[in-house]
Amino acid sequence: MAKSNSYHLFAIITIIFWSLAYVFTRITIRYFSAFSLGFLRYFLNSRRKLYLQWDMRIDDVYILKTG
Repeated sequence: MAKSNSYHLFAIITIIFWSLAYVFTRITIRYFSAFSLGFLRYFLNSRRKLYLQWDMRIDDVYILKTG
């Protein structure tokens, strides 16, 4: 039972961050353009994806194929 309860915690954290993303986007849209925010989000997520794939020791060809 303890293992299944740990997934609930991750689900709650995900829901909280997902709901706060809308609020923070509405706040930051006052200061930055939509293009700048979109570029920043995709850039940071692609860097995170590359880091996670590199950390898992997946070869470079696979990384380039997955985008």
